[in-house]
Amino acid sequence: ITLRNIPKDADIFKVKMVDIDNSYNHGGATVTYDGSDRIPVGALKNYKGPGPLMNMNPRYELRIRAIDGNGKVIAFGKTFKIYPPEHE
Repeated sequence: ITLRNIPKDADIFKVKMVDIDNSYNHGGATVTYDGSDRIPVGALKNYKGPGPLMNMNPRYELRIRAIDGNGKVIAFGKTFKIYPPEHE
């Protein structure tokens, strides 16, 4: 996961993926900010990837909250994807 506009006071990120069409929580994780702009593969320990049924293209939303050392949410971001990706 590539991050942008990271607040200077960020201490941790809380990451969560939700299946919007099926109200299913795919989990995520709390990741300590290491100063880079990436959350590496394998960092989301409580994450279950998309697995839609055949002929379905559910919508998924990845939500990330930046949290400072006092536990306050200081930024929020999200992205939206359809899986599997539609072919052009």
